[in-house]
Amino acid sequence: MMKGKLFLCFLLLVVSGRMLSCNTCGCSLSGNTLGINAQYLQNFIGITYYRQFFKQTDGLDLNINSESIYSEIALRGGYKIYPWWQITAIVPYKINSFSSAENGSDKKINGAGDISLVNSFVVLNTADSLMKNYRHQLTLQTGVELPTGKFASAYLSEDFPVSLSAGSGSYDISAGFIYTLQYKTWSLQTQGNYILNTKNKEQYAFGDRMQTSVLASKSISAKKFAVAPFAGMEYNKIFADTKYTFEQEGTAANILQAKCGAEIYYNDLVLGASGAFPVKAHFDEHVVSAGMLFGAYLNYKF
Repeated sequence: MMKGKLFLCFLLLVVSGRMLSCNTCGCSLSGNTLGINAQYLQNFIGITYYRQFFKQTDGLDLNINSESIYSEIALRGGYKIYPWWQITAIVPYKINSFSSAENGSDKKINGAGDISLVNSFVVLNTADSLMKNYRHQLTLQTGVELPTGKFASAYLSEDFPVSLSAGSGSYDISAGFIYTLQYKTWSLQTQGNYILNTKNKEQYAFGDRMQTSVLASKSISAKKFAVAPFAGMEYNKIFADTKYTFEQEGTAANILQAKCGAEIYYNDLVLGASGAFPVKAHFDEHVVSAGMLFGAYLNYKF
């Protein structure tokens, strides 16, 4: 039973969100992923933590002009309404900071973020077929992010990235898929997701996001627990933010990153951790370097 379930759980809720350049990160670390949930076919409650930092240089002598740190703690819960339908809720709390060496300014933002709701629909599952060594599963997902966090509109006229805001101030929607191929204790998972961000009351819209990833996993079972290490690649494209109809400079990005991590299963507990390491990135003409995105979580199945 444990081996049969591991392939459903090997992915962390890693990355994604607007976690890219100085003005394309932070505001939605959790709602971003919407396409992947570590317990997406089971009832569960859990807590997650994410952290990533960015540095921006002047492009000449590479002196650091600013640093941004984006962190999030989120409560997550999933409820399986039918064997093929699950609803997941994500309630985040943001801990963001920004420091500028150019003008000596610092800013810290702590507060509740935007709540996300995700529907997961299993449209293909060959678990009961005669080909027991192979298993295919295709899950389609739709989601909505509610404007429950505060959008710091004052930053639009100040020398701070609006991505420090705890919330986007807008209703955003997402659609995606997860396809998993399992062969015995090996799993290969591909995922795609698109987030459509709408304008808020200040007529500001964070850029849409397109994300795709491929991850491989191997389940290793012991007497009382199991481990599932995983590794793979992810590509993210962030479109430019807009104010009214005008694109905002320095808010678009393309990034390719490598991922690795592991999950540990003990009875009804799932403990996971992962890191995402930038391989190649372009941050819309800004000289920005991204640090490792670290994620960890603990889930309880019931």
